Amino acid sequence: VFVSALALTTARAIGIEDVVDGGNTYAWQEVALPGTICGNGSQYRFYVYDSPTSNNMLMLFEGGGACWDYDTCSGRAGILGAAHPNGIPANYIQEFQPKYVSPLLNGADPGIPLRAKKDLATKGYDMVYMPYCTGDVHIGNAVVTYADPTGANPPLTWRHNGYNNTSAALNYLRTRFPSINKLLVTGFSAGGVASHAGYYFARRTLLPAKGYMLNDSGPTFPAPNATYKSRPLHDLIEQVWALETLYN
Repeated sequence: VFVSALALTTARAIGIEDVVDGGNTYAWQEVALPGTICGNGSQYRFYVYDSPTSNNMLMLFEGGGACWDYDTCSGRAGILGAAHPNGIPANYIQEFQPKYVSPLLNGADPGIPLRAKKDLATKGYDMVYMPYCTGDVHIGNAVVTYADPTGANPPLTWRHNGYNNTSAALNYLRTRFPSINKLLVTGFSAGGVASHAGYYFARRTLLPAKGYMLNDSGPTFPAPNATYKSRPLHDLIEQVWALETLYN
């Protein structure tokens, strides 16, 4: 597997439970807030590490595709569809089902040949890991019923609840971490798009002294009119994820 220097490092299946701060395993806390749900209606969960030595914070959005029809939301499309169509299990952070983790999380340079490894600027930060299970790059705001095009299965009711999950998490973090010095909002793939789209909401809610955003491998292409090839997809997700409800 090839990974870019700033992007993900293969985890040897290195799990987030292996991420260390000062030689100690992170004491992750699972947070399950009322009203936060995955696409299938199950409880949404995210994870927080409260560093005893820092008031800086890294908030990382998990990647994993997207969905806007029956096949991609149900899981039938496989890796081409949304991640975790069956929801986020309890203790997900310990099991660490994803195959990749950003080196920013443990503040450790993964190293490249002929260059010494070094600590990254995010070492020792408070950490927030946002799993992904809504198929809407963490920013949707709609409940949609998708029909099975084969007719073999009943319609699927899918909750594109990413925006509400993200907002609830930010409000929780604002109460728990009332004074944040540096805030880095980042993510990979779909989570990279989420970092781009959600950075405004994160800064507005968390009110850090300084804010930074790093969109890792989740480019968002502009499509101001129909001459742009990605315009049909823009129009489709705007409708099914009800993105127009977020513009104000």
